[in-house]
Amino acid sequence: MSEAKPPMTARTTNALLLCLYAFLLGFSLMSFEMLGSRYLYPYFGGGLNTWAVLISVVLIALMVGYFVGGMIADAHPDQRVLGAIIATSGLYMLAIPLISDKVILFALDVAGDGPVGAFLATVLLLAFPLTALSVFSPFSVRLLITAHTDAGRISGLVYAVSTAGNILGVLVTSFWLIPTMGSRAITYGMGAVTLATALAIMAVRLREAAPRPVPVTSRA
Repeated sequence: MSEAKPPMTARTTNALLLCLYAFLLGFSLMSFEMLGSRYLYPYFGGGLNTWAVLISVVLIALMVGYFVGGMIADAHPDQRVLGAIIATSGLYMLAIPLISDKVILFALDVAGDGPVGAFLATVLLLAFPLTALSVFSPFSVRLLITAHTDAGRISGLVYAVSTAGNILGVLVTSFWLIPTMGSRAITYGMGAVTLATALAIMAVRLREAAPRPVPVTSRA
């Protein structure tokens, strides 16, 4: 006998909520990457080396976040844990405008103004908040999956919505926000969005799925 799925209303509500969060955090993640180039530019320029370092650090952060997020989700599949992790990213972003110059000058003193210095500065500025943000996708998949048959569809949905947020984050930040607002103001805005999303994750409880019926076996 196959396992019954929870009511569609509960499943749909949970999916819509987590997809909304995935979109907002995906937007913030790539917006923050684009802002990273603006913080690095006065010290390291905007050439190929700087962008290569920036993209590499972002990919490393995503890799670590996906892996660690999956492990934490299996050990503690609680949306309050997820919200707390995302909140640390938002708080770090809010601190960036206050510490960015000191952090970059430290990297320059330690490693110079070449690719190594740019790498160190990028790691110190971006690695932690982006790693924390990338925890969301595997964690949300773990919260949404209610049956083995859902795994592929649910993971595809979450990553697709998150990527849509990534795309919009790049375009809106590059073509509208940066030309009209200062980098620090945008950083504060992205930090506030991230922190608000984290609070929503912790406060708005996912709807409980109906208990699965126990299969009844006949006795001979």
